[in-house]
Amino acid sequence: MIKSQDADTPERRRPGRKPTVSREAWLEGAWALLAEGGDEGLRVEVLARRLSITKGSFYWHFADREALLQAVLDAWEKRESEGLTAQLHGGGEKQKPKAQLRALLAWLAPRLGGEAGLRLWARRDKACAKVVATIDAQRLSVLEKAFAATGSGGKGSGGKESAARARLAYALLLTDPFLQTPGETAEAAEERALKLLVKGK
Repeated sequence: MIKSQDADTPERRRPGRKPTVSREAWLEGAWALLAEGGDEGLRVEVLARRLSITKGSFYWHFADREALLQAVLDAWEKRESEGLTAQLHGGGEKQKPKAQLRALLAWLAPRLGGEAGLRLWARRDKACAKVVATIDAQRLSVLEKAFAATGSGGKGSGGKESAARARLAYALLLTDPFLQTPGETAEAAEERALKLLVKGK
């Protein structure tokens, strides 16, 4: 169960008044705070200041902080699941297996790099952990198939090598941002990781 860290009291909605900030703007701002400091840093007062608005607008869209956390988690799950499907079934010419694998890894790299706060939250919250595990499983399954398509599955291995490569690639993309060398941009770090994971054309 997602637990609230604030004891926010909803303000009464006045008839005829409309929210000045959209629900999507609150969710976008909440995701930014979550990425910066995990769920403990995601507080309504802080978020309202970040959006340069009073808390009144918040209660037009969410009952309380717990509802906001759940909405952020739901939105992330939907976005990532749909994004992965679009990545797999997007238009364009048929690419070679290694090019497809590289494109998939390039799509995943920045996403994983921005999920540190979410994963901190998942370590403390079972509901969040369950959602993260679901998305991780989807991504790993797709990666495993992508590696297998390149012929790296290993004959007679029963797909074990492809599964191992997928997990290693995923782990590298998750942790590499923390090992970024001084002066290196995030884009350069991602490119370095991609070259290591996908050699040749």
